[in-house]
Amino acid sequence: MTQTQAQTQTEYPGPPVRFTLGPRKTGRMNGAWWPQDDRLIARELSPLIEGLSAHIGAVSQVSLNWKAGSPRSSMRSAAMPPHLAGQPFHWVVTLRGEHRTIRMLMVPSHTNKILAMTVMRLAAQMPLLDSPKEGEVTTALRIVMAA
Repeated sequence: MTQTQAQTQTEYPGPPVRFTLGPRKTGRMNGAWWPQDDRLIARELSPLIEGLSAHIGAVSQVSLNWKAGSPRSSMRSAAMPPHLAGQPFHWVVTLRGEHRTIRMLMVPSHTNKILAMTVMRLAAQMPLLDSPKEGEVTTALRIVMAA
């Protein structure tokens, strides 16, 4: 299991790229990515790919189905309304590597830290390190299962 923060100083002088990647090679989700700023996703994509290439091989294809300018500013705002509970969320990036293709749930940058970290670990099939509140775990599970 890997929880990584990758950074390429020459091309990306910003804060570390936050992502998790689980050990399972199959399944709906393999991990999660929590960009620092939803408006600057393109700037973090190269360091993300670079950080993941050690685990999945050289990346030959990237598919991102989240759209910039989405009205959902955080996972909490999208996950809480009951009418959205059964609908899939479209914050998924798929990366085709030389050795493995992975799907990562993209956590909006404005999501609170506890929920974001819980979602990231659950998406990667990693155990929870902290003891988040039951409501946070329930919300995180609902988000991961809907993706």
